[in-house]
Amino acid sequence: MSKDTQSIISLLDQLRTSAQTGRNYAKDIHNQERFDDILDKIHALYHHIPNFNQIKLAPLEKIGYITPKIGVNAIIENDKGEILLEKRKDDQSWCIIGGWCETNLSPEENIIKEIKEETGFNAKVNRLIKIFPRTDRKYYSYSSYHILYHCTIIDGDLTVSPESEDVSFWDIQYLDNWHLDHKEWVEYYLKSF
Repeated sequence: MSKDTQSIISLLDQLRTSAQTGRNYAKDIHNQERFDDILDKIHALYHHIPNFNQIKLAPLEKIGYITPKIGVNAIIENDKGEILLEKRKDDQSWCIIGGWCETNLSPEENIIKEIKEETGFNAKVNRLIKIFPRTDRKYYSYSSYHILYHCTIIDGDLTVSPESEDVSFWDIQYLDNWHLDHKEWVEYYLKSF
């Protein structure tokens, strides 16, 4: 996909999100219909993009304010400086522990839950490392923010979840098959802390 095409898609995505938000807050039926008309025209413009049928759009509902998805991930080290990683079943790549946030839990509660589910360990959050945005179409058809925490194991026994092939501590220099941008996140942590 060319840079020009990516720019056009990005602009259409922004227009689509703004129109959806306007539709959500429109108080009367006439303004709602206007925003529906704008959304229809935006969808028509998408179809002028080469190979549009290969592009996946984020779901759009008639109600609601479109916001980014939120993910949480954890850097957990052992006393050798190795990082706890999970080998995913879906794409056979290595990633740091984490997942999408569930409603009615804080980000910290979500990462503790993810650690328990994916590793069997009970853990505590030590500090926030950084929030990494994914705001383009490189990985997903929607925007997302990923909160990276430094965590410590409290207790528990290492177990492998049904989503994983393996969970173990690694010196990252020996891995080259990474999930999306997880290697960049680990490298950021190792250089910054």
